[in-house]
Amino acid sequence: MVVVIAISLVANLYQFLDKPNEAPIVVNDSQLECLSNRGANPITPVRVVNLRGPESFQNMKVAYFHASRYSKGFEYEFSNCFYDQIIQNVKISEVDTAISLVSHLGGSKYYFYKPLSSETFDIYIKE
Repeated sequence: MVVVIAISLVANLYQFLDKPNEAPIVVNDSQLECLSNRGANPITPVRVVNLRGPESFQNMKVAYFHASRYSKGFEYEFSNCFYDQIIQNVKISEVDTAISLVSHLGGSKYYFYKPLSSETFDIYIKE
C-alpha cells in the first residue's frame, strides 16, 4: 500500500511542476461545478487533470487557476464551494462561544484558518 501511495504521489506531483502562474486546487466534481457557476463571478480553470491513486483520490481532480487573479485569496473568495458556513475574525478568547455556535448550527466538522499576519482566525463549517 505504501508503494502505491508513493507512486501515486510522484505521478501527481509531476503534473504540478513548472506552472508558476497556475494555482492547483484539489476538487471533486460538485466543487468544480460550484466554482464554474458562481453567477456574476465565475472562475474557469486553466486546465483540469484527474488525480490517480488509491481510493482516497477517486473522483478527485486538480483544477489549475490563474494565481494572480484573486486579490483577497482563494480561500476567502471561494470558500462557499467547499464549506457550508464561515465565522470570521474569531479571537482566541472567543473560541468556546464560536464552537458552541457551530454545534448549535448543526456543523459536524469545522476547520480553522489563521493568516500569519492576523491575530484572529476564521472557522469554516461543514454540515
